[in-house]
Amino acid sequence: MTEERPSGNESVMWLGNVGEPYKKWDNGLYIQGNLCGIPVNFLIDTGSTATLIPTSVFHSLSSDYHLTSNSRRLLDVNGNEVKVQGRTELGILIGDTIYHTPVTVCDINGDAILGQDFLLKHITRIDYRKLALCTNTGDIPCWLGGETQMVCKVSATETTVVPPFSRVGVRIYISGSTHLADAGLIEMTTDTFADQDVLLLPGIVNTRMEEKSVTIVNFGSVPVTLYPNMRLGTCESYYEEAAPDIVQAVTSAEYNDNHSNNQEVPPHLTDLLERSSVHISADERRQLALLLTKYENVFSQSSSDLGRTDRVQHRINTGTAHPIRQPTRRLPFGKRDIEKAELEKMIERGVVETIK
Repeated sequence: MTEERPSGNESVMWLGNVGEPYKKWDNGLYIQGNLCGIPVNFLIDTGSTATLIPTSVFHSLSSDYHLTSNSRRLLDVNGNEVKVQGRTELGILIGDTIYHTPVTVCDINGDAILGQDFLLKHITRIDYRKLALCTNTGDIPCWLGGETQMVCKVSATETTVVPPFSRVGVRIYISGSTHLADAGLIEMTTDTFADQDVLLLPGIVNTRMEEKSVTIVNFGSVPVTLYPNMRLGTCESYYEEAAPDIVQAVTSAEYNDNHSNNQEVPPHLTDLLERSSVHISADERRQLALLLTKYENVFSQSSSDLGRTDRVQHRINTGTAHPIRQPTRRLPFGKRDIEKAELEKMIERGVVETIK
């Protein structure tokens, strides 16, 4: 079936997205506004030529607003006609600013839509990296509708000095954390501390907690100062499942009670200890040696010394992507001996097993 656009002088408004309720994988860009005291979420739709308000939202407003007849047809992205109730002008409160704009009231589900008419008049730029609408008076923060698509800014909440060759816990604020899953993965961005020997340790946080913190490590020889609202990294939704006791807190006292002060470690961990001791003190090296010795059985001694665990379940979120199927391909003769040798090694290790 092909779509035929109306011809002649017929006036038509085109709608890119009719604003369905949020879904886990929705990548639509949203902002929060207010109409006469009623909170309304607006979908930013550059494919819609008009700003649209659902009929249900309009009926919730004061009776002071009246609709005028509309002579233009409203078509969605597939060319289907959407029923229009009429047009009026409303003041949309976004942040501290009221934007007076014409709106079309129509029968759509879910969110209201900010169309091209609003964007061309009030918005100078859409910053997808910062998730913000840029105006002449400031930025309007946005969020992505699907929690799997949302990437939130992680910033410091107070001034903190990180001494040389040390690590410090820093209290943080996650902008837009209400649009993430209950667990969030915090990581450092590549440009956060580009010219400094500073590292934000990746970690999992409970996004619903009021007070959250991260660990900042300073490998340099000069102090590093973090300021309020300073960008430290990003936070995304995290869905991996682990046993509740998978992470254990072990104190220095426990090390001393169970181990001697000998800093020697098993031979297969010597290189790891040396590489990890470059930027730490002698006392920290001693504690690291004790820790490695205590858990030496969880480290592989060679490429053939592989272990297994049922403590963690790994999931790969593929979203709405469909599985693909490809035919098998013959291996070149020159590589078949290599393949046979590798398979035999994997069978010996118990990684794979033969099928009889």
